[in-house]
Amino acid sequence: MIERMSVDLHIIEGQDPILEGQLNDKINDSYGFVYAISMFVSPLIGSSLFLKYESQTTCDIVAAANLGLAVFCFIFNCGFFVFSENRTFKKALEAL
Repeated sequence: MIERMSVDLHIIEGQDPILEGQLNDKINDSYGFVYAISMFVSPLIGSSLFLKYESQTTCDIVAAANLGLAVFCFIFNCGFFVFSENRTFKKALEAL
């Protein structure tokens, strides 16, 4: 992710260490925040589903939600042209 942002923002590594440190801090903070929120919310959702639907149905619901999230992430993060975009990104990274 840091490489992608560096290319998009035209940040050259080693040129401005303060900016790179701030960028790393922001990315690390956002990752930690999302991770902590998910660790707080997931047991609440899972236990409420278990109390309402029992074990087998809860597992089926969670599996369907994970599959839906995987499809969503594939379409909106990678897309169908992920390999051509990766080649373009690598060329832009080499140009820096």
